[in-house]
Order: sequence, then C-alpha cells, then structure tokens
Amino acid sequence: MATENGTLQTCDCCCDDQLLDDDMISCDNNHRFCQSCIRNYIENGFISNGECFFTCLNPTCKYEYSTSLMSQLLAPTLFSRLIIKIQQEELRLANIPNFEQCKYCTFGTIIEDPDERVFRCLNQECLKETCRACGEPNHIPLRCDEVEKKDELDMRTFIENRVSEAMIRVCYKCKQRFYKLEGCNKMTCACGASMCYVCREPIHGYDHFNNNTKCGANMDVVKLHQEEMHLAYEEAKKFYIERHPEAKDLVLKYDPQQHLDGSKPKNRLKAKREMPSKELTAWLDEYALSHQHPINILIHKICVPTITVTVIAMLWCLPIIPKNIRNTISISQIGLLNPTLIVIPILAFYWNLSSSMAIVMTILFFMIIILLILLEKNNVRIFRIALIIFILAWIGQFIGHEIEGKKPAFFKDLQFLLIGPLWTLTHALQFMGIEY
Repeated sequence: MATENGTLQTCDCCCDDQLLDDDMISCDNNHRFCQSCIRNYIENGFISNGECFFTCLNPTCKYEYSTSLMSQLLAPTLFSRLIIKIQQEELRLANIPNFEQCKYCTFGTIIEDPDERVFRCLNQECLKETCRACGEPNHIPLRCDEVEKKDELDMRTFIENRVSEAMIRVCYKCKQRFYKLEGCNKMTCACGASMCYVCREPIHGYDHFNNNTKCGANMDVVKLHQEEMHLAYEEAKKFYIERHPEAKDLVLKYDPQQHLDGSKPKNRLKAKREMPSKELTAWLDEYALSHQHPINILIHKICVPTITVTVIAMLWCLPIIPKNIRNTISISQIGLLNPTLIVIPILAFYWNLSSSMAIVMTILFFMIIILLILLEKNNVRIFRIALIIFILAWIGQFIGHEIEGKKPAFFKDLQFLLIGPLWTLTHALQFMGIEY
C-alpha cells in the first residue's frame, strides 16, 4: 500500500528505503533517521564509550536527542543506567561549590568543611569511605603518600610470598612443610625420612656433614635464612619485572628488603627506643577517628581544655609548699618546687612532635600559672572548684562518646590523653587562620 502510494521513507544512515513513516524519527531540525539506527547509535555510545549526550546523526546538526525519545527507544534497564549517568554529568557540569560524588556509586553531597579528609558515602548499598585528597579508600591515620597503590601491593605481595617460601623445607617423602629456628641440621620427619636442612637432600646418618664443606651439622640458621631470603628477593623482583615491565621503575613504600637483615633485638627496651615516633599528623588523625560526630567534637573542644586547666590547678594546690611560704617567694622559686613541674616531660613530648606547638603550650601553661597565683592571693578555693569542674568535664566527655558510639581514644593508648589538648589547640589555630 505504501509502495503504491509512494510514501516509503529512506534512512540516510543505513539507506533502507522500505521504511514507513512511523519507523522514522526526526530531530528538532527535522533530520530523519530510522529508529534502529538511532537506537544502535545511542546504545553503542553509552555502553562502549560511556557517553550520555547524543547529537543528531547528521554530522552538521548540533541538536541533541531528548531523554523522552531515548526512553522510547531503549530497554528500561539500560535507560535507567543512562539517566543516572546523565544526572551525574549534569551535576559535574553545574560546578556546584563543594559538591563531591562517591567514586563507587551515584551518591553525592556538599562538603563545606575543608579540613574534612574523608568522603563518607551514605548510600546504604555502598557506604564506602574514600580519601578526598587521593581518592583511595580511607587510610587514616596514614598520609596519602604512605598508602600503597594496587600495583605496589601486587608487587610486594608477590615478592613476600617468594621470600617466605625460601625458608620453607618440604619433606621429599610425605611432602610435609616445615622450618626450624635452631638445632641440628639433620632433620627427621614424622614419616621417618631424614634430610639435610641446608641443602635439602635426603641423608642417612651424619656422614653427610662430616664429608661436606657446604653443610654443617650446627650452622647458624638465622644467617642461612637471611641468605636464602635475600636470594629469593632478588630472583622474585627480577621475575616480576620481566612479567610486568611497567613495574621497572616502581618504588615500593613497604619494601620487604627492609626486613631481611634484621634479627630479633636482644634488648627490647633499646629496640623500642630506636623505633621512629609517630608524627603529629598521625596522632591527630588517629585521635580524630573517635571524634567524628559534631556534638562530640563540640563537647571535646570545651571539656579537653577545661580538664587540662583543672589538672594544672589541682597540681598547683598540692600542699608541698606551705601557703604562707608560697606567698613570700617569687614565681620563679615557686616553679622550682611545685608539682606542676610534671608538665616538663609532657612539653618535651610535644616538642618531639612539633616545636611550634610546644612553644604555644608552654606559653599557655605559664598564663594558667599566673592566673592561679592571682586567684590564690584572693583566697579563692582553687582545689575544690577545680575538682568539681574536672568531674563535670569528664562526665561531659563520656556523654560525647556515648553520642559518638565509640570508645575514647585513650582506652587504646594512654598517650592520647596528651594528644587531646593538642587536638583542640590545632582546631583553635585553624579557626584563627594560623599555620602550625
């Protein structure tokens, strides 16, 4: 009928000339193409290239196909994915200040606090946390430059597995895996087989050790293991780079080689002293993990300084120096005899973390001392007042952690009792725009 009437249409894309008028679709500029061509164009562009905006098939036309048109052409599931992609792209192009999106799903939110380091997705099907700076999964308390990338992790894991395997012996008879820390190098397995721990060959009796310069019955096992692990490290690294040439210039943040030369320290106290101390940012980041809720943060900004001042006040009031003598000597003489000298090692700890922060804390300490002297000369009952405020402040802190739903940081490490004042001080300095 359409042929007789001369109403058949031709698609300028596929050149099909047997199309009805209902088979054709026009853009806003009246360029007509068949539904099949437009559908394939949109599907291929979206699935293969991730495109979400589609201009007319006519190369000279700049009009875009509407979402209502695409909803008619595409399968419902595919159109749902496409419309989410369009929403994401429109949000990105809108350049909304402080707007960020989750790397793993479509959730987005506005984060106004520039000091917030972690993006927390609230999509119940995702709930992933990512670092806002580097985009990696949340790595607090590590800095971004301390976090392993996937290629580093793959290479390190491969090398570590090879190094570990170098220490393992396998019984030639029953295939039981084992290694030893000390003792004779003649190894007798539960299955009855005997082998040399050094060369791993089957042996009978001790003649193997008497007639062999390489294998001794009582060699240094620690040295033997180190030599084997060093050799395994070099071979594993060479093998991995041969298989993955792009890893040739890769520098591992946690190189297994760093641990190959170390033996167990004889003096644990000495080993502890040689361990590098945490940096200030690491302490603050770890402290912040249990202080995320806004109400808990506010409570701690009030209660931590309050507790610090009341502790100094109560130490000041300890009756080591009689009050009548204290009023007759100078401030410098009082300082040499007062229990508040306990702050000196605390200030040294602060100095080790940050000299500038230690200086600020020292200035604040002397300001508190001057205030206490003035109060004492006016016969204020400092100890009683400080004790009451101290107890109330701690009650406030525990209420804050109840709201937070996390235990206080000092439950994990008592040193966090010293980090609390630094944490509140850094917030105060940031508020005033002062770098520390």
